[in-house]
Amino acid sequence: MILGKESENGVTIAFYESSNILQSVYIENKQLLFIVFHKGGTYSYDSVSREVYEQFETCESQGKFLISSIKGKFQFKKDFILKEWELKSVKERIDEMRVKNKWIDSGILDGLKAPDDPIKFNLFKSDEIQKIDE
Repeated sequence: MILGKESENGVTIAFYESSNILQSVYIENKQLLFIVFHKGGTYSYDSVSREVYEQFETCESQGKFLISSIKGKFQFKKDFILKEWELKSVKERIDEMRVKNKWIDSGILDGLKAPDDPIKFNLFKSDEIQKIDE
């Protein structure tokens, strides 16, 4: 399940609540999908259409979708393994998203205005993560 994503200049980075997949990076103009796994292994998949990527991003289980709709259908290669500090950084980002999503889901931020309201502004100014409605 997706926790949040960032998009800029045709590059989308998404973070997941998954037992196996931490993050994906999709480069639209190259139709290239990178998937980062919990142990840091990072694979790239070539010629992945925007439509297939969006299905992957928004499905209930990215791991199941990867197996059923991407593996064996797109050319792939293992590109690299994240270093320990890089993996830690991605995992910390996911933890931050979990907290933000709980705040949003609980309604505790309802009625606050941003950026006028310093509380909400400080919560969200460090990045521009989009909350994904389910």
